[in-house]
Amino acid sequence: QYFFSQMHINQQMLTDSLREVNELKTQQDGDYYLTSLLISPLIINTVKSPNATVEFFIRQKKQFRFNNSSGAIGGDFCAAEFITLQGRRYAALMNADAMGKSIQGAAGALVVGTILHLLFERTRIMENYRSMLPERWLKNAYTELKAAFETLDGRMQISFILALYDEHTGTLYHINAEHPMAILVRNNDPQFLPAREVGAKLGSGREKDFLSITMTSLAAGDAVYFGSDGKDDILLTENRHEQTFNDDETFFLRLIQESKGDLDEIFRLSGSKGTVIDDYSLLKLQVLAIP
Repeated sequence: QYFFSQMHINQQMLTDSLREVNELKTQQDGDYYLTSLLISPLIINTVKSPNATVEFFIRQKKQFRFNNSSGAIGGDFCAAEFITLQGRRYAALMNADAMGKSIQGAAGALVVGTILHLLFERTRIMENYRSMLPERWLKNAYTELKAAFETLDGRMQISFILALYDEHTGTLYHINAEHPMAILVRNNDPQFLPAREVGAKLGSGREKDFLSITMTSLAAGDAVYFGSDGKDDILLTENRHEQTFNDDETFFLRLIQESKGDLDEIFRLSGSKGTVIDDYSLLKLQVLAIP
């Protein structure tokens, strides 16, 4: 009788523990869902014209379900929006990767997305922003982003490429804060587009006051790709004793050629070569014409 009594107590403790775990998971998934709802309207793409188009691909690693909804959460972020500076239209582009998994990374993406959209809004309504040259606008944006992440005392870090594309002249201006290099595809030949200066991640404590701006002249038919390090972090093989990761910097260049530049196909090919182990995002600027 004592044995069965103890077994009943143990079963009840197990049931109570499982109930608590389920309640905590439901609460956690609710937090994921709410955060994803906050980030979603910040991932916006309004760049489509006879001269240039922009495409995104974002696949966050952490998948979840909450009630009857499914979703994903992570630190990768993309945005593209037209702004006007000195009467000339520019496509403002960002691809960013906040450090940390799931909710931590998503918090970084939420911060950078919010600040970026505040900058877009100020540029629409404030003359002192609209009168800036593109180089000044990028430096100002970097300064505001840097100041925000400095207040977090290293608890949140983010890498990114921020760019302005002048669709009238075909000039691309970009800065790189410890993000993978941009890639230029010209005549079906993908090549790295090194930044004039690569800064540190924001929030790292190693940032500079300003970053040098890289200027590149693009031509009709050119495409430029920005991507997070998830595009390169591929687990190729795994057994009981060893894991082999991709360490070939030209891996992604070959995927662009194999896929003919299609972003969904690039991701599919990445998965066919191995296992995607991180958040994965791509931004593609396609130059259609130079007026």
